[in-house]
Amino acid sequence: MIPCVQCKLLVILLYMVSCFFQTIRSDGSFPSYLITWKLSTKTGICASGVEYKMILDTERLFLREMKQNDFQDLAEILQNPRVMYAYEHDFSDNDVQAWLDRQIERYKKYGFGLWAVVLKDTNEMIGQAGLTMQPYKNTEVLEIGYLLKEKFWHYGYAREAAMGCKKYAFENLNRAKVYSIIKSDNLASMKIAESIGMIKEDEFITQYYNGEMLHFLYSVHK
Repeated sequence: MIPCVQCKLLVILLYMVSCFFQTIRSDGSFPSYLITWKLSTKTGICASGVEYKMILDTERLFLREMKQNDFQDLAEILQNPRVMYAYEHDFSDNDVQAWLDRQIERYKKYGFGLWAVVLKDTNEMIGQAGLTMQPYKNTEVLEIGYLLKEKFWHYGYAREAAMGCKKYAFENLNRAKVYSIIKSDNLASMKIAESIGMIKEDEFITQYYNGEMLHFLYSVHK
């Protein structure tokens, strides 16, 4: 017979193993909150062994590169119609994968793209924000973009992430000016742009999934 103390230890061990496997998602990935960050090397190690590259940090947030393990967190953002109403498009799993692939390609081509926004307190991915090259008339501009999971709205995270991206563009990329392209009825994004010092400098029509839409060009100088 196993001694009582050993029984208790065995039960605890089995419980811990059970909890561990319950965190594994159906695609074999682990939630972003199971990431341990190494600030000295600006990398993070997930419980699955995947290493992430951290780009910048703010008071409450990390911004890091996304990887395939982030698919489900990204899908929670892109497949929420309230979050993506400005796109007027229903995102399939294939659309989500294409979006993720596009960011990974941007990291390789430009050294930047849309990054995962991660809460420092929990290591949970709560959204995405970053810098991308976007077409504007006959040229391209460096745009600050941001999208958060709905449950993390109204906490100031989007503004905090956008401010971090602006600082990164000026200090790390040595850009003199950054932009945000905002749909004409997206008042929340306009407020965020204005809160980081941007002003509206133009109006133009752009092609989206379901046709032409009026957009405003916001910008801020270094």
